[in-house]
Amino acid sequence: MIKTIITISSLLLGIGIMLSGNGLQGTLLALRGVEEHFSESTIGFIMSMYFIGFIAGTFLCPYIIQRVGHIRTFAGMAAICASITVLFGLWVEPVVWGAMRFIHGICIVGIFMVTESWLNTQSSNQIRGQVFAVYILVNLVFLAAGQFLILAGEIRSMELFAISAALFSFSLVPVALTRVPEPPPISKIRLRLRDLYHTSTLGLVGGLISGLLSSLFWSLGPLFAKLSDFSGFGIALFMSTTILGGIVLQWPIGYWSDQSDRRWIIMLVSCTIVVTALLVTVVPSTSYYLLAVCMFFLGGAMFSIYPLSVAHTNDHPEVTDSVSISTNLLFVYGLGAAAGPAIGGILMHFLGRYSLLGLFILGGGLLGYYAWYRHQRGSRIPDADKSHFTPLIRTSQVAIKLQAGQEEAIKV
Repeated sequence: MIKTIITISSLLLGIGIMLSGNGLQGTLLALRGVEEHFSESTIGFIMSMYFIGFIAGTFLCPYIIQRVGHIRTFAGMAAICASITVLFGLWVEPVVWGAMRFIHGICIVGIFMVTESWLNTQSSNQIRGQVFAVYILVNLVFLAAGQFLILAGEIRSMELFAISAALFSFSLVPVALTRVPEPPPISKIRLRLRDLYHTSTLGLVGGLISGLLSSLFWSLGPLFAKLSDFSGFGIALFMSTTILGGIVLQWPIGYWSDQSDRRWIIMLVSCTIVVTALLVTVVPSTSYYLLAVCMFFLGGAMFSIYPLSVAHTNDHPEVTDSVSISTNLLFVYGLGAAAGPAIGGILMHFLGRYSLLGLFILGGGLLGYYAWYRHQRGSRIPDADKSHFTPLIRTSQVAIKLQAGQEEAIKV
């Protein structure tokens, strides 16, 4: 295990540095949009374009990787991200920002595909789960750390854009110098949403709502904090503690779901989202640490919905191709993520900042009710047929193969 981690450490370092820059950029754009007097609906549109680009890149990037290889793809995508980040600071126009966010989303999914395919080929079945867990941990830790970089400069200056661009550029170095051999080409995604619907409607609804809520947090969370008059430290704390909740709580929630009916666990995490979102509406905006506690639990529940949906769907005995089912769940997640910021931005524009929390309450309530409904109508899946919960965040379909390899190791 240690030898493998050392071997892939350059890849993990590269993706970690990139994610710090990406996390900083997303928060910075929302805050700069407020400073430039963009409306909430305009900011929501700009943020949605990133997720639309992410969906497009899921189909486009495998062709690019097949054509030029993994290292050139990573280098090209990271260079584009760095250039776009500089242009964000130089060309402050909503339509231009939306177009650049679309391109940025394509590039990010390409970077994920390259990194995850490398991890997949370098991990044997015996240690695949541990490697995957380290990868998820690196993702979330660097994303959380990137939030505090917002304190390194003024929102209206070029400093923070330059820092984000520099991080994208620095991420090239460990990957370009890696001695790990390139993996085989990446297979293209095949959509079979009808199969997913017939396998598990709860999994489909969970994936959709998970994408909606997660994108609301990533895109409009900084906007909510800014409109609530949080200081720079308060915004960074608000964002990072939510991510920390996702890091810490996914594992115990997943272990509990392996021992119980997952529909009950989905109900409970949905109720947690509703309760914590309600608490945030009544906690004074100056109580940073009390808000951080609420967001810690909200983040743990929110980030658990997607992996719970994947695990519940793969629990069904009729599932013969878990990679295909999970890939389609990833696409459904992307659809929810693309819609979330646009819907949230419009509601925040007309109804105020607390409508963002209203969406969390509505989304959590609908998912919790539907999980209860499926529990009443369906039968519990025997423990012998259940798959193993794996902490997940939305990356690319290549990570699903890494997870599927872990499942095979567990079965053996």
